[in-house]
Amino acid sequence: MNPLPRDKEPALETGGVYWLGPEAGVPFNFRSWYIRVVSCSTAGSTPEGMIWIEGYELTDRGDAVDRREVLAILNGVRRVDEVEVFPATAHWGRQLVRLVG
Repeated sequence: MNPLPRDKEPALETGGVYWLGPEAGVPFNFRSWYIRVVSCSTAGSTPEGMIWIEGYELTDRGDAVDRREVLAILNGVRRVDEVEVFPATAHWGRQLVRLVG
């Protein structure tokens, strides 16, 4: 893991939409989702390489479902334009997601 220097603010854009999948941490292994960022921080006692993200959980159609604050592995957070999302399949009803590029 390539940790983010403590004196540098994270590169997540306020208002940007990101996908939190398995690479973003254990909580996202079984349920990945999209988040529209309101704010983010690595300040305080945040572990190196991790980031606090505050924002709105989004549906696949982009509708806000709930406001959330989550701790995620920064290198596992992906901009929506960096992932290709396939519709839910009959296999557990989960979406298939593949990184683009």
